[in-house]
Amino acid sequence: MVARRVRLIPRLVNRKDADPGLLVELDGAGRFYLFDCGNIERISKHDLLRTSHLFVTHTHIDHWIGFDRLLRLSLGEPREINVFGPPGLLDNLAGKFAGYLWNLQEAGPDFVGHEIDGQVIRSRRFPGARQFRPDPIEESTTGPEGLLCRDGTVRVRHAALEHGTVTFGYCVDTDSFPALDEAGMKQLGLRPGPWIARLKDLAEAGAGPEDRVQAGDRDWPATELIEKVIRYKTGDRIAYVTDTLFNDRTRATVATLAHRAGTLFCEANFREEHADRARLTCHLTARQAAELARAAEVERLVLFHISRKYMGDLAPSLDEAR
Repeated sequence: MVARRVRLIPRLVNRKDADPGLLVELDGAGRFYLFDCGNIERISKHDLLRTSHLFVTHTHIDHWIGFDRLLRLSLGEPREINVFGPPGLLDNLAGKFAGYLWNLQEAGPDFVGHEIDGQVIRSRRFPGARQFRPDPIEESTTGPEGLLCRDGTVRVRHAALEHGTVTFGYCVDTDSFPALDEAGMKQLGLRPGPWIARLKDLAEAGAGPEDRVQAGDRDWPATELIEKVIRYKTGDRIAYVTDTLFNDRTRATVATLAHRAGTLFCEANFREEHADRARLTCHLTARQAAELARAAEVERLVLFHISRKYMGDLAPSLDEAR
């Protein structure tokens, strides 16, 4: 069976000047990906129970404290939750589980931690049925361009950034997908019908010479009909970058990671007038966030993680980025 197209629908978890976090719905797949988990009280239990992957930039408290809510709401659920992050993540997970007494815990979930160190991925399962006592560590390697995982038609890549410690930027995207070329269909005198869905499935699966499609009053070779009425469109692409020092290396890294993303969610902790403070704390200004977006040729920039020192006055940061 051919995997159906998945659309990515992102939303910031909190206000732009509150704890960072991005929830991405995999529309068509029935689940969510979560990027960072500071305060996640605004995410409903329904959505958290459909969150299958958590991608952590780093485990500073404002990016990590919400893990306890995810853990609490998941207790007793027979599911697997994959958690990705930089070096130290496995110890951080073990510390979370060690902070509680589990003598009555007899069921899921299973958390699987994936700690990325260069190109090495160290993975460890923490089974709920064993009071989260971990399995041995297994090692694998990242894929091309920092690929961490592929889930059907959805991929997540990462890149290392600088925040006085290693922090990760992430990009989630979907495969290109076949779409109907209405002009080509009109030229052939064809009308919409069930044949379209079958043709798209064959286009995604890779039609062979033996595949045929009944469209209109003719039995078509699928490969011929695909060539005449199918065009491939770029899938969704969303990038998430936060808590990083601005320099030439960061610009080059983000330009590659977020290249031509539909949306770049990027921190803008400070304004340009406080650039010295941004540099000392390894954060970005609004102007620097916009420079990264321009270098990556993204379609849309969304600022977040704006410092509370501005007392909720976000307009100057937005104007600076524009």
